[in-house]
Amino acid sequence: MHTRKVWRYLVIPCLYAVGIFGLLYLQYSGTLTVRRSLGDLQFVGTLVAGEDETSQKITSARLDFEGLTFRFSEDHPLVITSGEDQHHLVPRRYDQEENALLITFSDGSVIRFEISPGEGPPGLQIHPQEGGAWPEEGTVALSWYPEATLETGSESSSEAPDSLQLLREDRQFVLTAPPQSAIDRESRRITMPLNAGSRLIRYVERDYAEIDIIEAAFSRDRRQISDSFYTETINRFIDVGFQGWHSVRFNGGSGTWNRREGSPEFSEAILTAYLAEAWKRDQYTTAFNRMRRAADQHPESVGLLSAVFLGNLRDVTARFIQDDQERARELAGRIAAGDARVFQEKDLFSFAALRGSEELFRQILSFARDVDLRDLDQRTAVAMAEAALAPNHPTEASREVSQRFLTLVHDRIVPAIRQYEETFFMETAQGEVDLLYSLRAGRLLERYGELQGDLLYVTVGRNLVLSALRVADSLGFLPRHLYFETDGFTRQEGSFGPEEIYPLLSDNPWYPRKISLYDDLGAGAFIWSIAPFPHIEIGQEQFHFTLTYPRNRTHYIIMQGIPPFRSMNLFNLQWRNDPSFELYIKGRHYERSTNTLMIKYTDNSIEGDIILNY
Repeated sequence: MHTRKVWRYLVIPCLYAVGIFGLLYLQYSGTLTVRRSLGDLQFVGTLVAGEDETSQKITSARLDFEGLTFRFSEDHPLVITSGEDQHHLVPRRYDQEENALLITFSDGSVIRFEISPGEGPPGLQIHPQEGGAWPEEGTVALSWYPEATLETGSESSSEAPDSLQLLREDRQFVLTAPPQSAIDRESRRITMPLNAGSRLIRYVERDYAEIDIIEAAFSRDRRQISDSFYTETINRFIDVGFQGWHSVRFNGGSGTWNRREGSPEFSEAILTAYLAEAWKRDQYTTAFNRMRRAADQHPESVGLLSAVFLGNLRDVTARFIQDDQERARELAGRIAAGDARVFQEKDLFSFAALRGSEELFRQILSFARDVDLRDLDQRTAVAMAEAALAPNHPTEASREVSQRFLTLVHDRIVPAIRQYEETFFMETAQGEVDLLYSLRAGRLLERYGELQGDLLYVTVGRNLVLSALRVADSLGFLPRHLYFETDGFTRQEGSFGPEEIYPLLSDNPWYPRKISLYDDLGAGAFIWSIAPFPHIEIGQEQFHFTLTYPRNRTHYIIMQGIPPFRSMNLFNLQWRNDPSFELYIKGRHYERSTNTLMIKYTDNSIEGDIILNY
């Protein structure tokens, strides 16, 4: 009995001592951790030795969010690289805000982890912010670790070096980095340029309930549209438009066309579409005489677009060069302000290179590389995807830089498609369809599918196009906006005529076009014509252009950015310069002050050569 009491008196103090020493060891050995939660964002930090749980000083940090982990410590530093110099930054402190956790590093820089507020799909934004000591050039890299499964990309997927898709149970997430960044699957590093306009990383859940519309509506070859039916439907729509331009809507006395809203107006877009379609149908002479009289009544409203049919090239050239200078200044200002909506401008790359300047083209290429594709409105997303698929890029540089816009097909355009009974539209806002942009989305999806060899995208695109044409009225007018709720169509607003989408739908080879001479002659060099130029050869001693055309039909050609030449061969003759060339059946004039060659062209042949001798 006495022995047991002695043992009890010895053991209990020893246990207390062990406990006290254990706590002291944990405190001063730096193994105490702190845990914080913000919704689905979990944070674990290792406290500095000697600090208690009320401290915010840390030596390592781990952040977990929906299958994605970020770690920071001496073994997993934030790495700043500039040339051969490399700096490893380790965490020093954490701070908590309402929707964000902030990790401060050894140089004072901060990474902000912010969860998406509201009831939308889960999302996390990761934003590294320098503390003032980062170099201007170089990269910043941080480590990431997927707990979710990395999806394997394919040739037709939207995955790019700055984006990855992850699968967590039956939910799909997308990890995206800013422009010119890279997410390395092997090294598990995200690397971003220090001089980028944005360093914002995002990890969000994709709303596949919307994308399932495509699977449900178009899988197993459902709703395919044959080439013949598709072409016939578009041609019937163009027939309606053509009859309206020719007679039903046309007021010959005033040279105007009726509109759905407002009083009749003259429209160069209608005049040009009508003449191009009449040229294609071999009804040009009658159409030209009617449009010549209409244009003469509205000379201030006629410009470069229709000049290939109507002439007056000296006046048109002077006006469009002045207008282009003003537009170029306006575009440069918008680019400098970081306005991504500038990509909604029609043929932006082409205008910058061929009618702007080398500096403007350089600015738009740089902006295209840097612009963050995650913050675009729907209309801009459509316009940028169109640019990536455009067949008429001024040079390979713009084609290459715009290829990153193709991710918008999967990330923005397809998820915005909605089904209403047996029709399909692309939403531009919740419950709102801008019908022009929905139709444009259809055409670009069709072209994307053709280029990728994917019939699904062709089918979806054609359904969008025919759904839009289905709501056209007897004169070819379409509503500008459609509004829908869960129970279907509610109302429509505004209207636009078939002339607004004629260039998009018609594929008319005689519609006016720019032909780039940028690669040979630099910025500001192009041909404006309706005639195809199957052969162009720019040499040191001679420029040789071959064009095709109908026999004995007059049209006009503008060649801009042409250096002064010694002589010119036209219609197999050496042709002299004449400022009054438009008074004759055929002729040419070269304006040295603007490097503009103007030609009135007609011949009893179907192919000819224009040769400039230097």
